[in-house]
Amino acid sequence: MKKRIIIICVICLLAAALLACTACGALTQGATGIKSIEKTGTEGLVDTYTITLTNGETSTFTVTNGRNGTNGSSGGTSADPNADASDCLFFSLLDDDTYEVYARYCDMPKRVVIPSTYNGKTVTKIADESGHLADDYINKTVEEIIIPDTVTSIGYYAFPKYWALRSITIPDSVTSIGSEAFYGCSGLTSVTIGNGVTSIGENAFRGCSGLTSVTIGNGVTSIGEYAFYYCSGLTSVTIPDSVTNIGNSAFYGCSGLTSVSIGSGVTSIGEYAFYNCSGLTSVTIPSSVTSIGYSAFSGCRGLTSVTIGNGVTSIGSTAFRGCSGLTSVTIGNGVTSIGYSAFYDCTGLTSITYEGTKAQWNAISEGSDWNYNTGNYTIHCTDGDIAKS
Repeated sequence: MKKRIIIICVICLLAAALLACTACGALTQGATGIKSIEKTGTEGLVDTYTITLTNGETSTFTVTNGRNGTNGSSGGTSADPNADASDCLFFSLLDDDTYEVYARYCDMPKRVVIPSTYNGKTVTKIADESGHLADDYINKTVEEIIIPDTVTSIGYYAFPKYWALRSITIPDSVTSIGSEAFYGCSGLTSVTIGNGVTSIGENAFRGCSGLTSVTIGNGVTSIGEYAFYYCSGLTSVTIPDSVTNIGNSAFYGCSGLTSVSIGSGVTSIGEYAFYNCSGLTSVTIPSSVTSIGYSAFSGCRGLTSVTIGNGVTSIGSTAFRGCSGLTSVTIGNGVTSIGYSAFYDCTGLTSITYEGTKAQWNAISEGSDWNYNTGNYTIHCTDGDIAKS
């Protein structure tokens, strides 16, 4: 409905402009009517439209983008970077009689404070695509966003590509962070996620390459796919016990990550979860985990030691492939299968400690090339050793 309103408003503006131009002679007196109105270009926040008349003549007009809301406003600027941000926000009433808030086209100040109330009603949501003003839109001004403790959800694509944003604190009142909420905020250095948040959406902080510190609240149960994808500046992360699932590619390409603590509630580590985290030196996988996904730690060249808990039953294919610095692995006695190429090209591997008997080890289903091009390791079982075969 909002998009239809926008289109209608644009057409009305253009039609009015056409009449004005006709009156002033911009178009010939022989013009008989409008044949078509087409969007013919976009530069930044300005769209160019071409009007074609029935006699073949054309005229072009530019329209600055805007979004319409319940306050009926679509414009407003704030040239002073320290000015009040209220002119850059508008609100839409939800079915539950609370408001969601949007950003809009505006020269935003450095500090944006989202109010807790509007028109006497509570602001509970940062709307989907709140800050996604255009596909090529990049906000280079806003350094700080203050979210009130009345907000319960941060929508999809809420503040993408806010390059100047330095830090964000998500209050305990928030329960969900939508997918791509802070996608591409490359200047973001620290994130604090409150204890009320239960889910971190897919791609939520993807491409936040400047992010060095993240605190994940103890209410989070799932970390979505690609949530911290290529957050290459991230140095350490503690995953609380409340988390049960680490999504596929959640920390993919976090090359600066040197330490990770995986909570005792995690049951599965997704495919490519820590792929190419080349700075990671050691990892302990708790007994709560039952499966390690495909290529979960592949390419972690700095990894020297791995401890796999007794709850793990399967080590995924290529799980540790290319971990050339890996010298020792401890594998719990719950493992029943090791996928193909699981330790492929772990050239430094010299010791495997298995928390079971030799008979149990020999009963493990081993995929093809699981130990291809590894070091000349020895498997240390509870009742003796097994040489590499």
